[in-house]
Amino acid sequence: MSNNNSPELHVEVVNGKEVCLAYTDVNQEYQVIREEVGLLDFSFTTKLKVSGDRAADFLQQLITKDLDFLSEEQTLTCLLLEEDGSLVGEVTIYVLQDSYLLDVWPSFAEDVKAYLSKKVEGSSEVEMEDITSHTGTFLLEGPKSWKVVQEFLPISVQVIPFQNFSYFEYMGKELIIARIGYSAEYGYKVIGDKDVVNKLNQELLDMEFSDINVQRVGLNSLEICRLEVRFPNLSRELDPNQQLLELGINWLIDFNKDFPGKEKLMESLENGLEKRAVCFISEGLDIKPKDKIVVDGETIGYIQHTLYSPSVNNYVGIAYLNIEYAAAGFSFLLENGNTIKSVSSPIVQAKSLSIRME
Repeated sequence: MSNNNSPELHVEVVNGKEVCLAYTDVNQEYQVIREEVGLLDFSFTTKLKVSGDRAADFLQQLITKDLDFLSEEQTLTCLLLEEDGSLVGEVTIYVLQDSYLLDVWPSFAEDVKAYLSKKVEGSSEVEMEDITSHTGTFLLEGPKSWKVVQEFLPISVQVIPFQNFSYFEYMGKELIIARIGYSAEYGYKVIGDKDVVNKLNQELLDMEFSDINVQRVGLNSLEICRLEVRFPNLSRELDPNQQLLELGINWLIDFNKDFPGKEKLMESLENGLEKRAVCFISEGLDIKPKDKIVVDGETIGYIQHTLYSPSVNNYVGIAYLNIEYAAAGFSFLLENGNTIKSVSSPIVQAKSLSIRME
């Protein structure tokens, strides 16, 4: 079964890029991701191609993870930092045969592009090209998405490990299929020539599946899912007034290698973190970012990011708490009288964890 009704778009412009937030009802689109297959146009992210004889060395000295151990057809998500330890942006790197593809979220795109352009300036051995305008991308996310991918993939979908990709041909063009997602459900990204990718996108919506609902979904439903499983959304969860490491994203950083800002991060660890980000479930509906969390009349933290979770039937989110309070299993009072409970992640278990590909 396929849902290909004319969408009623809810669009937001982020740094000049149009991002579809919802086509219909956000809660219904959320259920599609958690139960079936959501198809999300991901062409709003910026694609940068880095090539040249010293492209690997160039990226290796700038990023917070180790690129040296990656082979072709692998991906790496990492950070770019200023020397003062502040965030430039988050990037996902695809290791191609003779170059690197960088996928950048709209909220970081301008800063990342300017940062890399300045670093590459004057080099005859490294080139950077913005290929966004002629590159298409869509995401298939949901417990049945692997079945849909198998319909157009000439190899078994099972041979693509998480955070890896493969090449396949469609309409005479070579495209990328990457096993990479945001909701802890099975997720796959298709990247390549814009016209060809858009053609495949529409073909999947037009296909009739007897036991699968493939439906367009917007970014809002995906952001609920990623919050539920604590897949960090740095553009919303990172408070520029807080230390980067207080968000608990150490897995994006390899302290065994050098990178800009490393000394500042090490210094913040040595001095001790003042706050820590924790997941929470609200016990009331009156909640919004920047709401203060109090204990005995003293402010000990605040709400940073919160969204309504259909699975929990209430608001969930990320709060910053003073380090001595930053643990799961405690109830806290907000200044407005509402109560939240700190919890471990994931807040919601993905259905895909109990489904084996056949």
